Amino acid sequence: MRRTYKVRCNDEGEAQRRRWTFYEVIKYSLIVAIAGAVDLCNHIISKNGFRTPEDYADTFRVMEEKGAFDAEFINSLVQMARFRNRLVHIYWDIADAELYRIIQTRLYDINRFLKEFGNFIGI
Repeated sequence: MRRTYKVRCNDEGEAQRRRWTFYEVIKYSLIVAIAGAVDLCNHIISKNGFRTPEDYADTFRVMEEKGAFDAEFINSLVQMARFRNRLVHIYWDIADAELYRIIQTRLYDINRFLKEFGNFIGI
């Protein structure tokens, strides 16, 4: 279900502030979601003595090696980890249009991660 919100603004300055706030919330939410996915994987990796990942993206590769994710999906997860690094380290270089495209077309990757991860750990 897609929700649409209409925001009434008294002036252009207020409208700009609300747009800025919206995109900052999206950035933070993506950081938290992606970091959470990496943390879940790192917990399983540590608990089971899997090889130590070299970086965030490699965390998903380690889990793929153990059968948690298929090869087709791993590319999306690696891109997700790299995007998280951009959000954290070079946030000023991410255009609002890119964020909008991601929230419109790629949020299903997070749901797919949760489903496949849950299947892997047996829930």
